[in-house]
Amino acid sequence: AAPLPFGQSGALNKDWTLAVTRFVPDATAEVRAANQFNPAPSKGQYAVADVSMTYTSGSGEGDPSFDIKWVLVGGDH
Repeated sequence: AAPLPFGQSGALNKDWTLAVTRFVPDATAEVRAANQFNPAPSKGQYAVADVSMTYTSGSGEGDPSFDIKWVLVGGDH
């Protein structure tokens, strides 16, 4: 699938739309400040993405923490 422009919503599947609303490619300081137990990365840096999700299925309620399989893609995670 083609990537969406930043901030634009797109269909994730038949039940959900998603938009990336914020992306910080080097969020190491933010991640470390959020919790004293977050270690420094062994190499590279932390990145943070905020997403906005909308349940579009007309039946019932959805929960993205259960309905969506999140996968990290990259060389070091």
